[in-house]
Amino acid sequence: MKAEEIIREIYGNNYTIDDLKRIEKAVVEEQEHWRKKKFKKEIEKDVRD
Repeated sequence: MKAEEIIREIYGNNYTIDDLKRIEKAVVEEQEHWRKKKFKKEIEKDVRD
């Protein structure tokens, strides 16, 4: 499923390109947060081993 399809389900057809860009930015930031969090867990695991 594409991001635009998800947005249509939530907003209907009442969205703008700016809405899509804002949501894309938030998703990218969230992905970075989870990557860092996973990376920290892997480091902690390596340190314990």
